[in-house]
Amino acid sequence: MNQPLGFALVVAGVCFLVLGIHEGNSYSGGINRLVHGAAGDRTVWYFMAGTASTLIGVYLLATRTH
Repeated sequence: MNQPLGFALVVAGVCFLVLGIHEGNSYSGGINRLVHGAAGDRTVWYFMAGTASTLIGVYLLATRTH
């Protein structure tokens, strides 16, 4: 039961992390860093969602319940 959900969360987490990387390297991300000196809110949320989703997915894959 936990296997498909864990796998889906890992895949979603990796997708969010990739989106965060692309958002941070985009033109608007560069302007945001130039003006504010830090990454934008959207970039931070993508990284937070990706990290949390990936960690929960790995935990679900690591714990096998019958």
